Amino acid sequence: MHDLLKMVQAAAVKRWDGMRIEVDCVFLMRPRIIEKVRCVATIGPGDNGEAVMTVLCLPLDD
Repeated sequence: MHDLLKMVQAAAVKRWDGMRIEVDCVFLMRPRIIEKVRCVATIGPGDNGEAVMTVLCLPLDD
């Protein structure tokens, strides 16, 4: 999870458009099973104005 959040952070610094960020990630699911997943992150205000990030991994959460 830490690596995914760092990837989203790096992408946000380079290409944040104010709406969402898309990154392609590779996850090791089981021994020798690698799965490529597209993750989409949105960042916006929470209930009390704090920054909140939501990350969806596609196509499972689509």
